[in-house]
Amino acid sequence: MWLTSVWQFLFFAKCTIAFDHPWLPLIAQTNDIFLMPFFLSLDLSPKDLGKLNCCCLSLQVITLADISNGDGTLIDLQLKQGTCNIHRASSLKWPYQERPTNTDGKLWKIILSHLETNDRLL
Repeated sequence: MWLTSVWQFLFFAKCTIAFDHPWLPLIAQTNDIFLMPFFLSLDLSPKDLGKLNCCCLSLQVITLADISNGDGTLIDLQLKQGTCNIHRASSLKWPYQERPTNTDGKLWKIILSHLETNDRLL
């Protein structure tokens, strides 16, 4: 993959790439959070974080609002099960990511449970 080659070259050449004004997604609603920083706060292994990142890419989600219902009280059942909800299309351009494996999907569901009490968002 070309991106891996670029990363390796930059590492060995001790170079960095800096952006003056990088694009950052916005928080959509009150009490919304970015998912990956939340996952990082759980002190998971790098391997599990990679699996969760793959789930986010496959489902095309970045924030809690992306996976919750309209009033923000529940996680969308399809997304919790690791399946894209065709009624919630993202306007962003996403890289292709295969659907998570069953093992990755189980991890996704377990980790999302940290955001809930009795199937309701905290």
